[in-house]
Amino acid sequence: PETVLDAVHFIDVGQGDSVLLQSAGHYALIDAGVRDSKEAILDYLDSLGVTKLDYVFTTTRRRCCSESWKSRSFSGISSPKS
Repeated sequence: PETVLDAVHFIDVGQGDSVLLQSAGHYALIDAGVRDSKEAILDYLDSLGVTKLDYVFTTTRRRCCSESWKSRSFSGISSPKS
């Protein structure tokens, strides 16, 4: 079967964008910005009714995002260790 994206969301996180891919009720988040962007991303996910991220990708090796998700539980996400 062919995989089709239902939507691509660009979320302004201040120092760039976070990208949320949506397909058939599944979600992938690419980049989460710096710690200060946590609430903006969580608010955006809440506005869409997203309670689970199937994939999370980062495009940098810095620790900017690893601590941001500890207080919010999404199935399948664990904070990376540096």
